[in-house]
Amino acid sequence: MIPMGKQSPEEFLCGLPAVEFSAAAIIMAHNHPSGDPSPSDEDLAITRQMVEAGKVMGIEVFDHLIIGEDCYVSLQQEGKLK
Repeated sequence: MIPMGKQSPEEFLCGLPAVEFSAAAIIMAHNHPSGDPSPSDEDLAITRQMVEAGKVMGIEVFDHLIIGEDCYVSLQQEGKLK
């Protein structure tokens, strides 16, 4: 996992091996140390930004997984990648 830090979504995508290897898509993932994988407003906002940046760069975001304790949430399955 590569931390995004304070980069813009475009800057972050440019630094990924996905760009170097001309990947057609990525899957984002991160954990919530609290154990609750419910997406925060910030998770949803970053996901929307990454999806839009990916469209500009020709890299589809297939999913964003949020890992909790013994469970996860798929934003694709939740219909929140559109």
